[in-house]
Amino acid sequence: LHIEKSPPSVNHGAAFTRTHLENLFVSILSSTVPAIPKIHHDPSIKQTQYGKLLLNLVNAPIALSGKPTKEFILNPYYRLVSAECISEALLVFHAAGIKPSRNATRLPPLLLPHLFRLPNRWYTLLVRGIMKIDPKSKPSMLQDLESDQYQTEIDFLQGEIVAIGKKYKVSTPVNEMIHKEMSKVCKRRNGSPNLDANELLLRAGVTKTISMWYEILPLMVVGSLLGIATVGGVKLATM
Repeated sequence: LHIEKSPPSVNHGAAFTRTHLENLFVSILSSTVPAIPKIHHDPSIKQTQYGKLLLNLVNAPIALSGKPTKEFILNPYYRLVSAECISEALLVFHAAGIKPSRNATRLPPLLLPHLFRLPNRWYTLLVRGIMKIDPKSKPSMLQDLESDQYQTEIDFLQGEIVAIGKKYKVSTPVNEMIHKEMSKVCKRRNGSPNLDANELLLRAGVTKTISMWYEILPLMVVGSLLGIATVGGVKLATM
């Protein structure tokens, strides 16, 4: 880059204007910095975020139970609470026009509650990856409670579902209960309350009923093929 000297009589501050500086800056960048890739907005990012949120709704119930992830998930009665949290979230998303993407299970999101309500034999058959989870693994929310860190993400999980539900006048009693219980835990600052499955079901007002495989599997298969599922008595499109 060659810059000629200004004549002695010329004021450098006036001659070396903003345009000169901009051109100099661009020239230096173009010769030393590789091209910066263009950034494009992906409209599906919101769908991905809400798809992940659905699965993360299990984190708070696990934190309230004090159990490792694998032990919690392999208890069908604990899973019932998570199934209700997800069912409410799906109804809220439907009312808000949100279409969550498929998540780690690769199932259409609207089939997740049905999956969680299956008895263990069929659940573990369909979700084989659960058996590979470290028996000592725990979600970050429970780890926070165990390390006396009480600024959890509950407001961005169950709290988000409750907030959207209120906006669109959709009832979310189970998510509200989980949100309130976790908020109490964070205020008391005495770790996880270690709620067993029966107590968590009782507080959530969820019936202790495991769906039989012949009630759920055909529904899941047909729903997946036709792109339709029923959640909370409401028929919704899975695609």
